[in-house]
Amino acid sequence: MTLSPTMMLDEVASYLSMTEREVLKLVRSGQLPATKQGESWRFLREEVDHWLEEQIPHFPSRELHGVEKAPAFLGGKPIGGKSVPILEDLLIPAGVELNAHARTRASVLEELVNVLDRTQRLQDPDSLLTAVREREDLVTTALDGGVAIPHPRKRLDWVVTDESLVFVRTVRGIPFGAEDGALTDLFFLLVCRDDRRHLQVLARMSRILKDNEFLQDLRCCDDSEEVCALLRAREESLVSHLRN
Repeated sequence: MTLSPTMMLDEVASYLSMTEREVLKLVRSGQLPATKQGESWRFLREEVDHWLEEQIPHFPSRELHGVEKAPAFLGGKPIGGKSVPILEDLLIPAGVELNAHARTRASVLEELVNVLDRTQRLQDPDSLLTAVREREDLVTTALDGGVAIPHPRKRLDWVVTDESLVFVRTVRGIPFGAEDGALTDLFFLLVCRDDRRHLQVLARMSRILKDNEFLQDLRCCDDSEEVCALLRAREESLVSHLRN
């Protein structure tokens, strides 16, 4: 299924899991880009995606759940649409580095790309590194609690063979632009081949990474298998709660 590049008000409301009134409020306040043609509002899906991507880390749980549930499509087949695990195949042991000595934003981004490269899922390291740097130049992906989720802003479906998540823990915290002013030592690189899937995974990760106990557990992990198991268990706990 190919989503239209231009969307109507009702389509955007469904896409964002909001009411039309909530969408119009965002438009009239200047937060959500849109143009009016006659009596109708028109939205560019790329602009909606960019807005949503920047807002996701700040969304409360209800809005995050709405983004997670909205269906995405890969190869014409629906994915998502209900509360199911979506992270279990993204992070593998080869994609985990627990003792990175990076001390700057530039060096930790290089480390993340290098770790993804060793999973054999990465086909174009240079393009990915450039895209991730450009995304960080726009606005930091650092969250409170010492964690960040670097990612490309635009879909780069030729860069990876499979959607991927990489985890790097640095020996020392790095200034990464977090709003709380804290240093960042936990980094997840996210690369998806579909825009909507990217937003779903970003929403799920944002929800999980709001859990300070989980972040502390990540800091105590001794090996990559433990990290992967911890993420799977935390997501399964979250999904089970959403089902009930």
